Amino acid sequence: MSPASTIAANQQIVHVPAGDVMLEGNLSLPLDPQGLVLFAHGSGSSRHSPRNRYVAERLNEAKLATLLIDLLTTDEERIDQVTAELRFNIGLLADRLVQATDWLSSFGSTSGLRLGYFKEAALLDLPTR
Repeated sequence: MSPASTIAANQQIVHVPAGDVMLEGNLSLPLDPQGLVLFAHGSGSSRHSPRNRYVAERLNEAKLATLLIDLLTTDEERIDQVTAELRFNIGLLADRLVQATDWLSSFGSTSGLRLGYFKEAALLDLPTR
């Protein structure tokens, strides 16, 4: 399989090398993008999250490219669902975020774009008064 396989006119599934694993992500490139937003997913919410996909689509409409990437592999996610050990491994997650950033800066279609980061905040169930 090539490093990027097209799933829509402006969207690709990409495989980003991160140490000894490949991270999977969805890269969306509008025509003439003015910047790029990287959505980082550690555990729980994934790049398939309807909320994050909705936000990414709105950013694409505003001429911003987006990369929604899972910082854990499918196997790691399964382990983490049982042990909860990887979601708190800040060193691992930070390193993979840096590797995804480096990959974007060297990938032809995104190398010259200004970059911002998006991390979905957890919705809190706060008591009402």
